[in-house]
Amino acid sequence: MDIPEYFNNRIAQLIAIETQAAIYKEISEERKSRWAIVFGLIPIRDGNKWYILLGSNIQEGVVSFGDTPEEAILNFDNEMKKKL
Repeated sequence: MDIPEYFNNRIAQLIAIETQAAIYKEISEERKSRWAIVFGLIPIRDGNKWYILLGSNIQEGVVSFGDTPEEAILNFDNEMKKKL
């Protein structure tokens, strides 16, 4: 039995959508485990940089900076790993 070509195209599209959804789910789960997310911290803009601070001030707390909010979150994760 021959399958019409448009069915093959649609099946390929659905497989691509499922693959992309799985990738997004994996990224989402990874992001949920970031220390800044776990603590509920929000990146704050300071001039042309973003920072995340855990604690009352930069000298006593854990702080990270980045050019983007995502970079600040990743850097915060690295700073927390150094503290552990």
